[in-house]
Amino acid sequence: MNARIQNAYHRILKAENPNFGTWYNFAEFAVRHYRTKGAQFAGAGLEAGESDEWIRALHDWKNVSCLDETVDQFGKGDSPWHTPAGHLKQLCANRDYIVQKYGGNVIVGYINIPIPMELDKPGPSRWGWAAANCFMAQILATQSRIVTWALPSLEPAFQFQTRYSRFLWAPDIKVVPVDAVTKTLALKSPEDLWWQQLVYRRDTATGYDLIVHLVRIPPFKKWDLDWVDEPKPLAGLELTADVGAAQLESAMACRPYQFEEPQQTVEQFMTPDVRTGKFTVTVPPFRYYTMVVFRMAKGGAE
Repeated sequence: MNARIQNAYHRILKAENPNFGTWYNFAEFAVRHYRTKGAQFAGAGLEAGESDEWIRALHDWKNVSCLDETVDQFGKGDSPWHTPAGHLKQLCANRDYIVQKYGGNVIVGYINIPIPMELDKPGPSRWGWAAANCFMAQILATQSRIVTWALPSLEPAFQFQTRYSRFLWAPDIKVVPVDAVTKTLALKSPEDLWWQQLVYRRDTATGYDLIVHLVRIPPFKKWDLDWVDEPKPLAGLELTADVGAAQLESAMACRPYQFEEPQQTVEQFMTPDVRTGKFTVTVPPFRYYTMVVFRMAKGGAE
């Protein structure tokens, strides 16, 4: 019945406007939350062996997104999403359920950023620059989008999303399982990073792209828009890939601009020590986040 209602609803909307877009509170978190309130969400396919007829019907239509309406990350609560670690876990769960399993789109919103709206008055935290850039690093790395009002501290990531959308949201991007990541990639870093659950592969006409997101762990336990001190750029990272007979065509590191830099994304090509087998690149320094893209050409067995 849920699937029939879903399809009837979309047929009516699309008859008037084929490009009409719809959002549903159908994120992984929402399904679990509403089930605690007695809602059945039959056909959601969330648990093993459960029917997924409804959610498949939902994503058979174009311009459909699933909204995770967690709006209070920057509030003072004690829910998991009030912490960077808990929020990243939730984003990954949404990604794996909506994007990777059913080919949908995830939107997080409507993000409530309770700081003054006077854009010419950045305040001591510079529009919450440190926290906002830590937050957006997670959004960039998990195939997510957000809905909120515009702030200068969000612009670096918004620009990055526009420039590199093909590496973030292309429908054929697949998560590389962590056990496969540990067999293929090794990171030497002066500090712990979030990255092993944030590796993707996208096949190309001549080989594949291996996309690695490197996210620094914030210095605060909860999201804190009043945090003033930016971290120093992290240098000395070496990323090693064991790609078998495939050949490396290019190795690129991309990141949003920093506060003191020109307002343009920063793209740098890295020179590996070799081109086949196992190679190592030195990742350019970054404050919050960087995306490394290895473009591989087809070889023998990979």
